[in-house]
Formats: sequence, C-alpha cells, structure tokens
Amino acid sequence: MNEAKGQYALAAEAGGDQGDPGALLGLYEKMIGLDRADLETRLKMARLLVKTGSIDRATAELNETAELLLARAKCPSRAHPPGSPQDQGRRRPDPGQPGPRPGEGSPAATRPSP
Repeated sequence: MNEAKGQYALAAEAGGDQGDPGALLGLYEKMIGLDRADLETRLKMARLLVKTGSIDRATAELNETAELLLARAKCPSRAHPPGSPQDQGRRRPDPGQPGPRPGEGSPAATRPSP
C-alpha cells in the first residue's frame, strides 16, 4: 500500500500546478483512499479544489481534515484509522489479559485531586 501511495505522490509531484487539475485531483483521491489520515494530501487537494472553483468540495475536505486533527488531539492513540499505514505495528491490548487496575496506567489516575 505504501508503495502505491508513493507512486501516486511522485506522479502528483511531477504534474504539479501545470498538470491537468482533474488528473491531479484523481491522484490525491487515490492517495487519500490508501491513507485516510494523510492530512498533507487532504490540504493539497482542498487547495486545488479552491483553485478550480469547487468551493463546496474544498470545504467538505477541510472539514474532514479538521475532524481528523481534532480526533488526533483528543486521543492520539486513535489518530490513525485501523489499517492505515500509520496504524501498522501499533500495539493493541491483548483481549485475554486483564486491564490496568484502578489508579494504574494513566498519569491522570496518579495525580492528586485538587
């Protein structure tokens, strides 16, 4: 999957601003399809959508990007959707193991109350 995304990125870079906007948008959409949390590509796509006059689509793309950023800020461990390249290798809890006991596992739990 990363190899395909890299190939799309090279093609998009080669096309640049002089290329066909429709083809470039197609490449961006394919890249986002491979990595939903690719904020950089989402922003490039929104910028191109504005240039081509597709303001509603650009707004929708920027809203989705903002939602991903908010999700990342609220819960960094859920910043990348399962299966995305950034999610690869992320340690998941073993369902057969008990979770942390109360007061363990989070800094907030060990902080004295005000």
